[in-house]
Amino acid sequence: MKPNLAPKTVANYEMFARLYITPTLGSKRLDKLTVRDVQAWLNKLRRSCLCCDQGKDAARPESHSNPK
Repeated sequence: MKPNLAPKTVANYEMFARLYITPTLGSKRLDKLTVRDVQAWLNKLRRSCLCCDQGKDAARPESHSNPK
């Protein structure tokens, strides 16, 4: 089924799902996904530094999540 959205919107949705949702919830079947799973993911997302989690700070001497 082709979505009724602009191609750039679809590309952005795919990118957000790939970067933020799939790494944590992607292994769980949708029919087995619970409210608790989603809430735990949202709580983790709020507490974490996304640039560090995705390795974007690899060249930085100190990361946001591990200050020295």
